[in-house]
Amino acid sequence: MKKYIFIAVVLFACINLNAQEKGKLRVGGNIGATFPSGGAGLSIDLLDIRYNILDNLNAGIKFGGAYMMRDLYQYSETSIEATMHLSSNFMLVSDYYFNKGNSIFAPFVGAGVGMFSVYDLYFDVDSDTGVDYTEVTDFPDPQSVFGGSLRAGFELGKFRMALEYYMIPQTTKFDVINLSNAGTASNSYLCLNLGFYFGGGSWKK
Repeated sequence: MKKYIFIAVVLFACINLNAQEKGKLRVGGNIGATFPSGGAGLSIDLLDIRYNILDNLNAGIKFGGAYMMRDLYQYSETSIEATMHLSSNFMLVSDYYFNKGNSIFAPFVGAGVGMFSVYDLYFDVDSDTGVDYTEVTDFPDPQSVFGGSLRAGFELGKFRMALEYYMIPQTTKFDVINLSNAGTASNSYLCLNLGFYFGGGSWKK
């Protein structure tokens, strides 16, 4: 279902046909809700810097991260298991806009590639028996993997909304109770985000 929603947004963007200003720099950020398998979370792009290669094409870098609980399962009133995903990323990104320069509404499609630093922490907790306190120093180092993203959405003036799908390879889950390997975790997820930017020119000339 999530994949069909993403495809629909892409198709909607593509039926609108070009203007920002070539040669200008724009800076912004995003915050959004994530929808991983069996859970939910938050994402944030702290800094998104783009250079307008053409009036309707930009490229640049962004720094961000995500926090989410996934594969959440409660198998009794006192017992629960879940995987906590924590990640940060550095990505090369680019967006193409479908705007003729006569409207502040600008649909776009885009993509990105980069490095992700990932923690996948597995919990299997029974509140009746309690758990031993785990020192953060017992945790392994985060795992670094290469991944990418696809996105589609629209800008309205200096604000934007986008549906983004992050494709991140599986990593090893760390059991924080038993301090052991707990298998692998799927890290890909869908994200609906809101953002803004400064600079770069104006869509409506």
